[in-house]
Amino acid sequence: MRAFPPDATSWAPVRDRRHADTDLYSSGECDPPTPLQMFTRLGVLLVIVLGFGLAAQFLAGLAR
Repeated sequence: MRAFPPDATSWAPVRDRRHADTDLYSSGECDPPTPLQMFTRLGVLLVIVLGFGLAAQFLAGLAR
């Protein structure tokens, strides 16, 4: 069981500090991707999917 302090305000600075540290989007580093970045990500994903498809065909050919 947790031990609660007799005065509830003594925990307030701890909560404020914890919430201030978890604010990740305030710095502006998480901007939405540009169209070039989106197409690059989609291209890489397509290459990965095609690689898995070729590996599956190769492994299915070995099973015969």
